[in-house]
Amino acid sequence: MESSQRGKQRLKGGSKETMEEVTNNTKDRITELPEGILHMILAFLEAKDAARTSSLSKRWESVWVSFPVLDFDETFWPSRKKFIDYVKNSLQQRSQVYIQKFKLCMKNLKPGKFKISSCIDSWIKFATKGNLEELAINMSANNDSIPLLHFEDKKCRFCYRLPQSIYRTESLTVLKLRRCKLVPSNEVKLPCLKTLSLEEIHAEDGIVQNLVSTSLLVETLILIRCSGLKDFYCSSSQLQTLIVEYLPELNKFDIETPNLQSFSVALYNDLFTKLFQINAARLKSLSLRCLTIAEEIFHGLISKLPLLENLKVVRCGLPRKLKLYKRKLTSLVVFKCKNLVELGIDAPKLILFNYTGQMLQISLMNTSCKLHVELHLKPIAVDSRWFSELREILGWFGHAQILTICCKAHKTERFIIPKELRESSVPPLLDLKHLQLLTSTESIMNYEELIDSLLWISPNIETLSIDMDSSCKTLKFQPKDLLGEWEE
Repeated sequence: MESSQRGKQRLKGGSKETMEEVTNNTKDRITELPEGILHMILAFLEAKDAARTSSLSKRWESVWVSFPVLDFDETFWPSRKKFIDYVKNSLQQRSQVYIQKFKLCMKNLKPGKFKISSCIDSWIKFATKGNLEELAINMSANNDSIPLLHFEDKKCRFCYRLPQSIYRTESLTVLKLRRCKLVPSNEVKLPCLKTLSLEEIHAEDGIVQNLVSTSLLVETLILIRCSGLKDFYCSSSQLQTLIVEYLPELNKFDIETPNLQSFSVALYNDLFTKLFQINAARLKSLSLRCLTIAEEIFHGLISKLPLLENLKVVRCGLPRKLKLYKRKLTSLVVFKCKNLVELGIDAPKLILFNYTGQMLQISLMNTSCKLHVELHLKPIAVDSRWFSELREILGWFGHAQILTICCKAHKTERFIIPKELRESSVPPLLDLKHLQLLTSTESIMNYEELIDSLLWISPNIETLSIDMDSSCKTLKFQPKDLLGEWEE
């Protein structure tokens, strides 16, 4: 009987002693885990949340002090002095700990009361005393308004001069720098380096190339808005990902990377054809942004990439007529490319086509039956010509598995086909089974007219869905009738 009553107490919530016992057992299960596992738990938390765990108990304080991952961000501190004191205290607590990852974000290097550069030097020296694997330094956290000025002033006070010791940190696998200065070094020993990311860096010509050429295991190279780079040559059998964006002083960029898988380039000028020589026959993903490319150059580049699977072209000056014949292409994104008026696609494995821009002539041939098309069409004027061109362009996607049309709610009139056109024309998508309209949460004008128009566009569809941001309404049709009901 007594055991039965205890059981009922547990079912009802239990006595105070029982709940405390459960709490203590739960606490013991966590705090008594091996230190390495607790470190893994901290690694999943934000830096400030991981630091707060030290106040939970003495056990957690011990775990925090031995945690080999340090992430310092000045933007969370009311003053630089308090931030410096916190960093110094954290490092002093880890005097016997070998740091694995060290991340530092600072607002800028404005002259002030503290000699911050010497402080950073000492912090990096501490971090590199053991087997440091990852180092990330960002000297413009939450302060992007500071102009770059292309680092013409070599005494630029907003850039941190990287110490020579970094070049000899043999255990380093990841090096990410933003708004720092790289100085020449006669000795570079980074045999384990796999990721090198340089953003808004000033480096004399040859320094970056020397870093890459001597670090034979580099797989990812990122160069964004770097000054000082003029003639760059990269030859690597290990490089798999290359991102290049706005190198203002660049004169030539040659890459011999037989195993390169992904290449993204953005120049914001017309010099792509003059600057870049690419030899990457195994490339699978190519992203071109803010470039002007002549037709023969574009086709010449694409023809050298027989394994290309993903192509993204964003805000580029393309030829008026463009034809793509790629047997392995699975994804194609074309976003606001001026001059383009005609696009021909022959890609039997294409399963995703995303187009944003003005109306154009599309010839879609020999694509996958699983094709998902997403259209963001922006007319110059909503008139009879627009609706005629809309009907024509939609007609190319009847064999697609899913067609998604995107527009803002107050502009859905773009897709309300006039009744006289519906009565005198054949619907463009007789074979389409799934039609989707993506719009915003704003109220849709002429809701019934919109649905009638969409049903005319695709009279044989099985599902019509209208997604309004977080909300989604789907109208499902029975195969033999037009009776359907909304599901939310």
